[in-house]
Amino acid sequence: MNWGTRLILSTACAGLLAGCGDDSSDSSSSGGSEGAGEVSFNASIARTTHGTAHITADNYGSLGFGQGYAFAEDRFCTLMDQIVKVRSERAKYFGPDDDNIAENGPGHIASDISYLAMDVQGRAVEQVAQLDSNTKAMLSGYVAGFNAYLDETGAANLPGDCAGEPWVSPIADTDLMAYYLDLATLAGTRQLLPALANAKPPASAMVMTNPLGDDFKVVKDHASNGIAIGRDLSAGEGGVLLSNTHLPWEDELKYHEVHLTIPDELDVVGVSLSGGLGVQIGFNQNMAWTHTTSPSNQFVIYRLTLAADDPTAYMVDGEKKQMVAREVSIDVAGLEAPYTQTVYSSEFGPILQAPSQGLAWDNTQAFAIHDPNIDNGAFLATFLEMAKAQSVRELRQVFLANGGVPWNHTMATDSSGETLYADTTFVPFLLPGVETAYLDAALTPENESEKAVAGAFQSGIVLMDGSRSITKPVVVPGVRVKGSIPFEKAPYTFRTDYVMNSNDSFWLPNLDETLEAFSRLYGDAGEMPRSFRTRMGLTQIEELAPDTVTKESLQDLLFANRSFTENLWRSDLCTDAPATLDEACGIIANWDGRYNLASHGAALFREALTAVKALEVNGEIDGTQMFATPFDPASPLNTPSGLTPEGKALLQSGLTDAVDRLSAQGLELDVALGDVQFTKKGDTVIPIHGGLQKIDGAFNKVEYRGNPAMYTSTLPQMDRAPVVNEPTNLTEEGYLINYGASYVMTVEFGDDGPKADALLTYGQSNHTGSPYFKDQTELYSTQTWRPVPFTAQAVTDATVSEKTVRN
Repeated sequence: MNWGTRLILSTACAGLLAGCGDDSSDSSSSGGSEGAGEVSFNASIARTTHGTAHITADNYGSLGFGQGYAFAEDRFCTLMDQIVKVRSERAKYFGPDDDNIAENGPGHIASDISYLAMDVQGRAVEQVAQLDSNTKAMLSGYVAGFNAYLDETGAANLPGDCAGEPWVSPIADTDLMAYYLDLATLAGTRQLLPALANAKPPASAMVMTNPLGDDFKVVKDHASNGIAIGRDLSAGEGGVLLSNTHLPWEDELKYHEVHLTIPDELDVVGVSLSGGLGVQIGFNQNMAWTHTTSPSNQFVIYRLTLAADDPTAYMVDGEKKQMVAREVSIDVAGLEAPYTQTVYSSEFGPILQAPSQGLAWDNTQAFAIHDPNIDNGAFLATFLEMAKAQSVRELRQVFLANGGVPWNHTMATDSSGETLYADTTFVPFLLPGVETAYLDAALTPENESEKAVAGAFQSGIVLMDGSRSITKPVVVPGVRVKGSIPFEKAPYTFRTDYVMNSNDSFWLPNLDETLEAFSRLYGDAGEMPRSFRTRMGLTQIEELAPDTVTKESLQDLLFANRSFTENLWRSDLCTDAPATLDEACGIIANWDGRYNLASHGAALFREALTAVKALEVNGEIDGTQMFATPFDPASPLNTPSGLTPEGKALLQSGLTDAVDRLSAQGLELDVALGDVQFTKKGDTVIPIHGGLQKIDGAFNKVEYRGNPAMYTSTLPQMDRAPVVNEPTNLTEEGYLINYGASYVMTVEFGDDGPKADALLTYGQSNHTGSPYFKDQTELYSTQTWRPVPFTAQAVTDATVSEKTVRN
């Protein structure tokens, strides 16, 4: 499913705004929390090479102030644009823009109505009130720091594309929390925004034959790699970590790098998403961690049986329940009167309407979404406590006490050389009997209703019967996110050799250990093959010798740029090929099997495997079975494998098409990858190494993406030339990259503490005039890692500028 403000702000106002809503009168024993009343903030910001912001303060409010100010210096417009979105003010400033919803996501009216239907602002008020005093102080401080930068700079003088725009204004604590709730639903509600805006009672009866369209898919292939090495493999006694997160290179889901310090309380280096509080991925003196997106089912869609006499009422256990109707209104540029619409919700969640996808509200049924993450403001405190944990055992205790984080698996290692893997997502808690009955229907459907459930499940949807109260998620007392499974029941393991994940389910964190899960909603338990990327990563980990692994070893592993499909099929591709393919086969035979800038033949092999983008989990491409040896759960690294005669014919036909396609673009068949694969930083074109996830089977993933659930900004994006071959991302200019390896970090614990290298692939600043705009993109292009300053002396030695910021 594709989906004139006047600025008046003084530093005194910034401080007052920061204190608004902070009704906490307690004072935590750790870190100097702020109490009630007006609050003053004071932080130092040292910028080191490549723009990393090292922020030091005496308390959490001031630390947040420094982080908010530093982020605003680098990317003010990015967050401001998102705040306009969650305030439901896009149409007010930009007009309707509803002509291209199908291709580019919801238009401005649909976006505004969707966020009102989600009630992110109302929920934000509740979530801010529930924050502990440290987190609340840091949130208020961040807002005050962001606003202080605006006050000092002035809207007209802002660097970036929002300079002088009428939608620039100070923000509030609840605005920022509303944005965090929006981010928390990235794997759920945010993928269905137009369906929220479109939810209206039926004007006449409709006949539903399939509750979900055949082409509907929940996007679950967000990509990242995480490897945590323990003392059995590391060269020393401590652990080693590789963080290779994959997210967009433009818009709001870009990372910002910081070092946050409160003396004797907190000392952590890492990254947060744009506008994010604290650190989401990073390391401290004794522990390092990373995340990968989990394919767990993080929301449920309920099919409501409507009352016979009222399409806005539904039946639960034979009792009639009325939907909650709320009239919402937005201003729209160009319209004299506000646009008004009624939005509907049920005890199961907001009502959805997407007829083209089968989610139609007719006179007999409607659909509602239950997404636990919509009320997950608690993840802010979780990340803050994670940053203070000094071992992987302490890290798990943080999750047990605070709950998990949106979307993610977590991998970590520590200075003792122990590692942790856990699925740390919030999964809806269905009664075991209900879940079993659902799975029986989803896995072995016997009638049309069960086939509908099965089809939904294959599309990534848990579709439940809302006419029975027993299907509602179980609310466990003390679990911060209502209706979710307590973290104590989540799959996890501690090991001293390694754990890894590349976005497959919890089942296989190590080739020597498979895990079980309390709920099937955590994902498959070995029923389906691991991805090519997972298998490539495991292959390389298995090649590591005991007692030898360093951070440099993991850097070499990542930037080897190997291809798993090359492992599988290159040797068979040209066997008995027609003579017309002699030249192409000669190039593929001489290819180094890598996706490096100097790899000749990589593009040809990629184009030949175009059809592999459509490979199903059963090993078929449009009905053609590709693998000679099927998947065996007892051999997940080596199966499925081989190439059937029919599969070979399909790939050879693809090679013929590849020759024609590249020739038609005026490209030599042995063109070097670095001559055709690139990204754009302003007017500069920078060659990019790495490969596609599915077609290339690359561990170091880069690609082009335009998924509207991930790219919601109104700010300018990279220009993409006309597409020649969508599955491979080939355009008339080559392969444009706007997604993939984002924050790449390796950390090694030794006798002298942690040593780390990293790359923020798109750079710290969004401003073309900044020295931090494209510097790290150029480093990534040449596979040049940079050291991460952590100790006080290292920070001092690398400091290029410093300032004190206060209100």
